[in-house]
Amino acid sequence: MSDQREIERLKKLRDRQIGARDPSVHERKVQGQIARKAQKARSKENFWKDSAKDIPKVLWGGLIGAVLGLIVLLILGLFLPAATAGLFGILAMLLLGVIGAAFGSAFDVRDRIRNSLK
Repeated sequence: MSDQREIERLKKLRDRQIGARDPSVHERKVQGQIARKAQKARSKENFWKDSAKDIPKVLWGGLIGAVLGLIVLLILGLFLPAATAGLFGILAMLLLGVIGAAFGSAFDVRDRIRNSLK
């Protein structure tokens, strides 16, 4: 019985030694590491955030200014007659949109200068 155990032990030892020299084991390990790193990189991606970063700040500034003008329009609508509030609100939307676009343009210029200095 002990000879049979010894034979089994030697067979297992031989299989482990052959497995340790097998290059496919190392390759599978490396491929697994690469796959985990790629999955981690993909999980950090966010379509909406990446898309928003690609939009120039001049457009963001104009949009934010227009939204603020819309808020002014709604607030003026509560206190002034409709025709007057509408006129002042539209003017506020245009004015704040232009101011927001100017600020956004300044931020775009700042980013371009920062990138050119790198």
